[in-house]
Amino acid sequence: MFRLLPIMLLILFSCAKKSSEVTNSTPPQKIEVEFPDIQLIIDGANEGEFVALVGSFLGENYLVDSARVQVDGLIHFKREIPYQQGLVFALLEDDTAIEMLITEDQTFKFKTQKNDINGQMKTEGTLENQLFYETRQFESKLQKEIKYIQTQLSKNQGDKALLEGQLYSAIDERFDYLENLKKKYPHSFFLTYKTSAQSTDMRDYERQAEKLPIKEYEYIFRNGFWDNVNFNDDRLLSTPVISNKLEKYFNYLVPQEADSIIRYGNALIDKSEFHPAFFQFLTNWMLLNFDPLKSSLMDAEAVYVNVVENYISKEKAFWVDSMKVYAFQQKAYAMSMSLLNQQGQDIVGYDVEGNELSIYGQTSDYVALYVFNPKCGLCKEETPRLVENYNRLKTLGVEVLAVATDTDADELKKYIKESGIKFPVIHDENNYLMYPKYYVNRTPELYLLNPERKIIGKNLRADLVETVIEFSQKES
Repeated sequence: MFRLLPIMLLILFSCAKKSSEVTNSTPPQKIEVEFPDIQLIIDGANEGEFVALVGSFLGENYLVDSARVQVDGLIHFKREIPYQQGLVFALLEDDTAIEMLITEDQTFKFKTQKNDINGQMKTEGTLENQLFYETRQFESKLQKEIKYIQTQLSKNQGDKALLEGQLYSAIDERFDYLENLKKKYPHSFFLTYKTSAQSTDMRDYERQAEKLPIKEYEYIFRNGFWDNVNFNDDRLLSTPVISNKLEKYFNYLVPQEADSIIRYGNALIDKSEFHPAFFQFLTNWMLLNFDPLKSSLMDAEAVYVNVVENYISKEKAFWVDSMKVYAFQQKAYAMSMSLLNQQGQDIVGYDVEGNELSIYGQTSDYVALYVFNPKCGLCKEETPRLVENYNRLKTLGVEVLAVATDTDADELKKYIKESGIKFPVIHDENNYLMYPKYYVNRTPELYLLNPERKIIGKNLRADLVETVIEFSQKES
């Protein structure tokens, strides 16, 4: 079953609020629209069955409306408040979904069969949905042809050149179909929606006799990925298109390191500079997805800091009040003190016996700064791994320097003894040694500093320290 947001979030339309820091206004309703009067007749639907009308915003689903299946499979959505324009789907109890494009025209009829929703769909009174389903039926038929040809090619059946020609013709037919629709219906929301979902057109490169190097191919594909998106149409934000493209772009196409994500992220946000709804959406998406508590990227903090420094200000972040702007900036400042490749600052403290310890007092080539709390559940899993790897790390020139936070001396002594800890541990009873030198938003935290005491690793597990050292040595 699709996950729906709580009803209160539906009412406030704050669907983007994965974090209490990020606020989102209601998506703009700029055009006078009809009151909804939508009839779906689904042959095979069970009378009395509950049907949810589900919308999408910022990658989250939310409940728009609901109805029951009536006699002869009729589902009737009707009310005196217009629906948010975009894409919605009627969701039956068995997860059967009927997609609908919603524009200012919100009075129309669908008729189909439950066992073949797309293939048997007939529409009345809605050009947008007529184009939607006619295109889907056309593409379904064409895709079967393409799959058949690809199967023959993979099995070396038939004339390869002939089959490749047929394949190219079928692919071109799909592009030509959409181009013809765009010429005939230049203001259609369906075409805006469909075109924005398309990736970079790579046909010319794929058909060259001499193939491009994969890195160059990926570069061209990545750089053209957003060219088809119409940033003038805010309705796209109430469809899955933009969120899906963001997920694919930043999880698969952009190299998974902070500098690349910052570069491509800034370029994308800058495209939306004069489109407020998109600007808000993209800025919030970057903050939400590269919050260090949610992201697995090693230096997600660098991405977060970049977004705040460049886009979260009183002048630019129009959806955030001045106090929240200040809170964002303070958090970003704390993160900025310990980003990758920065010079690590010294930490000076004492162990439970009163001996002075510090980062810069260590004579080893590398220092693994391990921050933990004896009561922390995850620390109870990670500390034994570090203890187990300690001797191996010593042979690699690594000294582990731990900082125990929020604990008294007796508790720490007991923990050290029971855990078999052999590395030095600074006792930071009042939690003041780390801030603002190193950003620790949760424990355990493991930083790795090189011989020059620059930060070369963070948010590490004990078993990854050796890998980071090997990588840094290759890079130097």
